[in-house]
Order: sequence, then structure tokens, then C-alpha cells
Amino acid sequence: MLEGSFSYSVAIRTLGKAGDMFSRLIYSLKSQTIPPSGIYVYIAEGYELPKRVADERYIYCAKGMVHQRALPFNEITTEYILLCDDDIEFKEDAVMKLFEALEEYDGDCVSPNLFPNHMMSLKDKITHAVLYGEFPGIIRNKYAFRIRRNGYYTYSSRPKEVMVSQSSAGACLLMKKESFLDIRFWEEIWMDSFRYPIGEDQMLAYKLYRTGHKLLVHFDAGVTHLDAGSGHASDPEKTDLDEKCLRYLIWYRSIFQPSGAPEKVLASIYFYSRWLLQLVLSLVSVINGHSFRFTNCFKSIKKAHAFIASEEFSSIPKWEITI
Repeated sequence: MLEGSFSYSVAIRTLGKAGDMFSRLIYSLKSQTIPPSGIYVYIAEGYELPKRVADERYIYCAKGMVHQRALPFNEITTEYILLCDDDIEFKEDAVMKLFEALEEYDGDCVSPNLFPNHMMSLKDKITHAVLYGEFPGIIRNKYAFRIRRNGYYTYSSRPKEVMVSQSSAGACLLMKKESFLDIRFWEEIWMDSFRYPIGEDQMLAYKLYRTGHKLLVHFDAGVTHLDAGSGHASDPEKTDLDEKCLRYLIWYRSIFQPSGAPEKVLASIYFYSRWLLQLVLSLVSVINGHSFRFTNCFKSIKKAHAFIASEEFSSIPKWEITI
């Protein structure tokens, strides 16, 4: 049972195109056993407002996955803030469970687990490990998700109901507003210059972790991601290039750049070992007529290095890590 008094507001990012999923989100928030003090919908400029569902307030802001999340949230005055996308649905006691986890484990942020990797079939686990670098944690099982030196993650193969974590899904996060502002997530808006800022959720969660904020993942909170698909890329070649480039930049900014000299060497070995495997695997794409996946392995490194050398990137403050 909750001993303290918790107040929170909801911040939803949207393009106004979620339709029925958005309505389900609002209704589920309004039916919470711990209701929000306010619901604020941050919609990208130039997009039509969706039909009002209840008493939610709409606020226009710059378009972008990071731009619509990396805000000062001046409208929100509660101690806690629930960040979520427009395709989430909560059981009526879901927020209460998240608050209970924060209280019991003295956390700063908690995220429901929306992608049950540990429940995948053996075939899918092998596929994800080889193709996407996502490995089950077999020996080390302390964290729900642990970021490895190459920028990819391992996930707990035997999760408890609530676990500490180094990363989490970005579609739903309940946290202290003070913790969110402390990590200065607006310093990562450079990610929106790419077609789809893959990994922006990892950047937010891992930055919380590395700056000393306690991150939790709840495996039974009663939160559902109604549309977990990423859609279809209109230009697969450019999307593939940007994704590979972002993988490098996320690794560089969150792991390589903040590390000391010995750790930089280890991190480089880990990253380029994974890069070589990706290069070999992309040869299959050449046979299938998608040679760009092979050439993009080289183009992405070149593009990333050029971005790192740019004035835009060099002017961004480095992470001030405590872990």
C-alpha cells in the first residue's frame, strides 16, 4: 500500500493520428485509481488537433520524437510526470502499481516492460541476438536491461516483478519531474535530424542511469502498447543508413565519449566486433539485391564521423556521469 501522497501529470507526445488508440489512452488515464492532476498533449506544429476526448489540454511544439519529449514542461507543476506515447493503454490500477514500485525500491523513474523479450521463442531469441545484438542475460541477471560496451543491450531472462535497469522502453515512463529536468534531455535533440531517431528511448533511460538516477522496470504493471509496430520506411536505403549512423553516434556519445582511456579501448573493440558481424551479415543482402545494407556499413561510419566533427555536435555538453 502507498504510504505517501503522490501527484502526477501526464505528458503525451503525438502527431494526432492515433485515432481510437488515443481515445483509449485518455479514457484509461481518467479511470485510474490514482487520477492525474492534468493531461497535457504535446502535438507537433502543423498537425491537426485530434477530437477532444475529455479535459486534456493541447500544446503545439516542434516536431520530432526528441523535440516532443525534451521539453521543460512548464505547464506541469506536480512532483511526478508520466511521459507516454499516444498508443498506450492502462489498467485502472497501473499507475498505482508504478508508484508502489517507486516507493518500495526508492526509485526516481519506473517504466512498464512493454516488450517481453524473455518470453520470445528460442528461435526468435537467436534471431534477435544475431541480427539485432539483443542477448538474454544468462550469467548476469541483476538488471532488467543492461547496456553493453558496444551500445546494444542484454535483457533479463528470468525477470522479477520489479527490477533495477539501465534502459527501458520510452513509450511510457513515470518519473520525478526533477530527475527528468536534471538530465537535460534537450541536449539530445540532434537525434531528430535523422529520419527516425531510433534509440532515443535508450538515450533517455541510460542518461538517467549514468547520472545517478535510479531506474526501475515493472514487468506486471498492466500497461499495454497498442501499436508496437514501427511502420514501413518510405526510403529503405536512407532509413538503413540513418539507423546505422545513429547506432554509432549513440554508442559514441553515451559510452565512448564519457569513458576514460582504458574503457575507450575496450568499448571500441566491442563496438567494431559487432560492426564486423553486421558487415558479414549484410553480405546476404547483396545476394538478395539489397547491396545498400553492405555499403551503408561504411557510409554510416563516415557520416557519423563527419557529424561528430561538426560544430553542432562539438558544441553539445558531454555527459556528466556519476556511474
